[in-house]
Amino acid sequence: MKTRFYTYWTATAATKVLQYAKDIGMILFCFPAHCTHRLQPLDVGFFHLSKLITTKKFRQQHPGRIVTHFQVAGLFNKAYLMAATPANAVHAFAKTGIYDWMFQLSSTTDRPNMTNAKMVKNNYNKEA
Repeated sequence: MKTRFYTYWTATAATKVLQYAKDIGMILFCFPAHCTHRLQPLDVGFFHLSKLITTKKFRQQHPGRIVTHFQVAGLFNKAYLMAATPANAVHAFAKTGIYDWMFQLSSTTDRPNMTNAKMVKNNYNKEA
């Protein structure tokens, strides 16, 4: 079974695409507009940083020239090695609203502690 992810959807092609996907057993995931930044943290953080590094390095080394397809692999390699760090990955996820799990800060229930509940009840009775 094939799975495809799409970030843009047009209503004109919807009927044909849906029928074709159904015929071949393909599962389509279509993201609503303006929400893909939360679903693609590396696109937001990593590729943006790689692009900045690549263009900065190339412009410093070759002012006034444009990048050709022959130079893309070498430039991307340098940018990848500089941008693909664990700190940048964590920052990319945080930038899109996805934060790492901190065990010490979490609780297993939303119910208040028994001592806190008794304190609230006692304080409520004192005010009445």
